[in-house]
Amino acid sequence: MDRIWWTQIHSARRFVSRIEEALLQEKSAFLYLPDSMPWYQTMVEQIQDEVQQQDPKRRFETIESPEGGIGQFLMETYCKAEKREQYRPSKGKKQATFLARSNDIVMNERYIWVRNVKREAVAGWQDFLEEYLAALPHGMAPAVFIVEVRDADDISRKIKGVQDINYVKDVTEYDIYTFCTICAADISCCVKLKPYLAALVSTISEKDPELCAACLDHWKDMLRDPGRVLERVVNEEAHCDGSPYDCRMTRADIDTGIWETQIKILFPALERFRAGFIEKYKSGIQKNCPFESEYNTYAEPEDVELGPLYYMVKNGKLSVTDSDREQLGLFKHARDKLAHLSCVEYADVEKILMVC
Repeated sequence: MDRIWWTQIHSARRFVSRIEEALLQEKSAFLYLPDSMPWYQTMVEQIQDEVQQQDPKRRFETIESPEGGIGQFLMETYCKAEKREQYRPSKGKKQATFLARSNDIVMNERYIWVRNVKREAVAGWQDFLEEYLAALPHGMAPAVFIVEVRDADDISRKIKGVQDINYVKDVTEYDIYTFCTICAADISCCVKLKPYLAALVSTISEKDPELCAACLDHWKDMLRDPGRVLERVVNEEAHCDGSPYDCRMTRADIDTGIWETQIKILFPALERFRAGFIEKYKSGIQKNCPFESEYNTYAEPEDVELGPLYYMVKNGKLSVTDSDREQLGLFKHARDKLAHLSCVEYADVEKILMVC
């Protein structure tokens, strides 16, 4: 499912493409990522593979963000001792400027992926890159930095030659739903239940595609008791990198998500049933029109809601088959539940979707 996310979902694919385009244009980038990044290693490998296919001369290197000075760390990492001896801070030349004007260091031939940059260290990296790029001689190829910042999406600033790329802002709830829909296509449940399953999982997953995938692995139980499955997955499983699922949904939040899903999926089914029922028994309904209910007056058969239809049948004003009577009761009960902000029991959900 990791490949589906990073290759078939538009916003995720666009996020990766923006990084690749920046690197191939020799632009450094700040990547603002959530604390738990879905299928992180798959993303990194995909970016590196696709960039190196087009630019095989540069190598990727991964470094941990230093605790101390950035310039000093990079000099010690990428400059030989004799090169470092050429640096004279007494002349007012900053380490970023010295590195930028050194055309004989291996740093210039690297994509340098900087991991674990803490919120408080971002300003230091911004200052370094701003000074480094400003001092770069015209026409000289720079080192390209990918500075990875976790759970800090509000501290970007404009720097010439540097792009800010924010995963959280790029990915939407629609992307999560699309992902769930694609994944549900390969699940061996009834086709009529798949849209409901996809909508249900995407609604309660808090925009985490890895959590969606884990829930879909338990799709049978997910349909019947999504709250219990979600709790079990969050407590007993984890992201592929070992990080826990960050799910803060309460039972009330989950119930709201189930209700919202049923409104999206069941309500159109209820309306299709109502339209078909009216079409089948139109002449009998017409004899009862205009029909006055407690809240409304229905002049035409097409306007009559499920409640009044059920009243006509129950009180002998409309003759229908036993099967249609039973289905009408089922659909009327479901509509009443949804109208009063309550969830329809899964057994009834399954019956409704099988009919429509």
